[in-house]
Amino acid sequence: MGERLFTIYVLYSATVDRYFAGQTTQFEKQLQRHNGGKNSHTKSGIPWKAVLKERYASKKEADIRLEELRGSSDRSELVRAIRSVRNEIQSE
Repeated sequence: MGERLFTIYVLYSATVDRYFAGQTTQFEKQLQRHNGGKNSHTKSGIPWKAVLKERYASKKEADIRLEELRGSSDRSELVRAIRSVRNEIQSE
């Protein structure tokens, strides 16, 4: 079995023009839950598109990064992160 990695992700909904940042160890399953209406925070924004995915070896590192993304007073930190080389999702 492989190393357990903690994934920080950002989703975008054009429906409500909103970003949602979260953390999981099962990214694909979590994305399906968001788009399946199983999360009360994201249900109104379906469909959600993943725009950022970063993986970390420790939960502590992932928690720190998630707080950086969520703590931004505007979208500038999110946009910077989405354009970052750490982002595992290639822009279209």
